[in-house]
Amino acid sequence: MSKSSILLRNMPPIAQKLALRHDFSCFASARPCSVGILMSEEDASDQFGAESLSQETRRERFVRVAERRTRNVIERLRILGNCANRGVYEYGATDVDKIFRALERELEQVRHKFDDRIKRRSEFKLEP
Repeated sequence: MSKSSILLRNMPPIAQKLALRHDFSCFASARPCSVGILMSEEDASDQFGAESLSQETRRERFVRVAERRTRNVIERLRILGNCANRGVYEYGATDVDKIFRALERELEQVRHKFDDRIKRRSEFKLEP
């Protein structure tokens, strides 16, 4: 059994599809290849697995996408937290306040998008 067939068998199904469609050698390493830089299984399924996703319900799609995006936001916030290292960075209280005001403002805007009460528009009426 060849090394490539062993690697192919150990890959998730979506990666197997990609490996068979494109130059397989790039999938055995973490280097860029004919399909670009290697992607996670989730990203690959978003771009290339459309036929398998067509059976997905709206709820399943929401869960899949929202979980991934939430994990990405949390990871980026952790990375932002690295800026708190005073041994490497110099900042003041006003800088910190500006950062957190901007984050809180964006978070509130996103929350409003999910809030059904905000989506209901009041009907325009003139008093008699």
